[in-house]
Amino acid sequence: MALANYTDLVAAINGWLNRSDMTSIAPDLIALAEAEFNRVLRTPEMEVRSTATMSGEALAVPADFIGLRSISSDNASFEPASIDDVLNLPTSYTGSPRMVAVSDGQFFFRPVPSSGTVEIVYYQKIPALTAGSPTNWLMTKYPDLYLFAALAQAEFYNWNDARLPLVKARTEELMEQVNQAAQKERYGGRTLRMASRVEPSVCGVRA
Repeated sequence: MALANYTDLVAAINGWLNRSDMTSIAPDLIALAEAEFNRVLRTPEMEVRSTATMSGEALAVPADFIGLRSISSDNASFEPASIDDVLNLPTSYTGSPRMVAVSDGQFFFRPVPSSGTVEIVYYQKIPALTAGSPTNWLMTKYPDLYLFAALAQAEFYNWNDARLPLVKARTEELMEQVNQAAQKERYGGRTLRMASRVEPSVCGVRA
């Protein structure tokens, strides 16, 4: 059986479960699988580069944002920090931001910029697979992951205690393989070395 799009996936779910009544619940199974993908997977295909205008201490994150990779302005990267560390620095500290925290759907900067353009590289949600949008990059590249993740959700739905551990283990194995493949794609199989970290100083106050 071909496994190239949403229709194929729904047919495969029915076929692998030896059922004919899972079509109506399939959108929920796929959506739950995608929720797990968005929590676990981090691949180059999920990365988006965008720009935005800063005009104060906070900036809304993109609508499809699920994680920050980097953020910079004028070729200077901001140091990721906790929201407590950022908000503990008063808004009276102004200038070029050097610290950023993500909280409540917003980026918070210190020092507080009066203006400027920021470049954001972030992880975006995997485009939802639906009857109206029958394919996406993940379905094209890793159809086996979509199938097993949906089957795992179906086993929860049907409370098939005997098969659930096997299907869940295979789903987790495939997600790990996808993340490992992403690392090889990004770094070419090289061994990464941890760079020494220099603590930033912001307006005389250390992060």
